[in-house]
Amino acid sequence: AQGLAAVTAFRKNVDSFITEVTESVFVQDQAGGRFGPVRRPINGEGGKIEGFEVAGQYAFGWGGGFNINYTYSDSESPFFNDVDRGLPIPGVAKHAYNAQVYYQNFGFEARLSYTWRDKSFDSNFQFGDEVAPFSSSTDDDITRTFGVWNRDYGQLDAQLGYQITDNIGVTLEAINLTEEDQSQYLQYENLPFAFESGSRRILLGIRGSFGEGAGR
Repeated sequence: AQGLAAVTAFRKNVDSFITEVTESVFVQDQAGGRFGPVRRPINGEGGKIEGFEVAGQYAFGWGGGFNINYTYSDSESPFFNDVDRGLPIPGVAKHAYNAQVYYQNFGFEARLSYTWRDKSFDSNFQFGDEVAPFSSSTDDDITRTFGVWNRDYGQLDAQLGYQITDNIGVTLEAINLTEEDQSQYLQYENLPFAFESGSRRILLGIRGSFGEGAGR
């Protein structure tokens, strides 16, 4: 049996990152014109991430074991919108953890893993309110910029494997066992923005190794 426990602090300076913004662009048409959302990638000006990670793992002599880790990440960037300033770096969740239990012995392998992350900032979304919808002038148009946020998300995965011979093995993998959905909201949690229905994926595979030294 053997185990490990560790605590690590970190600070990262990010020179630049790629994100996307959605801007409200006025487009001429037969009715005079209207606003429509246009999404485009931009280079973020950079930022910083600081926090810590706590991790632990243990392997029992009979082949079972577990590992778990928790990460706290506090990030800040020059990004801003009409509600917030110093927004987090896109995709960086403040809280996240992973946990896994496993068994590996006599050619048989089984793993059950769960990952979870807190809400995270995704991008800015700009939209306009037209006071004069049939006018081609944008002088009276008001634009607002809100943040798009990813809701917190957790996923359960499982994997089974068996080494039939020294050279051939089979694996069965299930991804998102509980069919968790992913979604986003526009600035406020009661304003849904995007939704992706969760699906369970089952993968069956065969692995093999051939040639000198195979199976060692």
